[in-house]
Amino acid sequence: MHLGPENLIKNLIGLWTGDFKGLDEGTGGYILPNSTVEAIGDECVRAGHTTPSAFGARVPNLATQLHYYTAESYTLFTTLLAPTLLRGRFRKEKYYNHLLDLVPTFDDCMALSLDREYVDKELRMRIVEWVQLYEK
Repeated sequence: MHLGPENLIKNLIGLWTGDFKGLDEGTGGYILPNSTVEAIGDECVRAGHTTPSAFGARVPNLATQLHYYTAESYTLFTTLLAPTLLRGRFRKEKYYNHLLDLVPTFDDCMALSLDREYVDKELRMRIVEWVQLYEK
């Protein structure tokens, strides 16, 4: 499960901040302004004051401490913070909705037990569909 957060979410954040493999957004509209990224980063830090430690370590500032992110940080950001912090931040709502589609997949992958049939049929297909949409 570590590869998902450390690769996928790291790449998504890179896309949103304009720091992904030298690519520009073209007509995409998914790059967040620096002031927005800084505000989200500040909110990540503030969330640590009220999030019980049972959920995991504090999530570092997205704007200034991304180099401290671990698989746990990316996962907590994706599943707990991003759905609220990214609402209304993208110029095109489809990028926010695409992230929201990923959250239940992360939740399922972290479940303590999964039915093999569910993984082989439903979860696998949900991941494939998400990636295909991501590649568009």
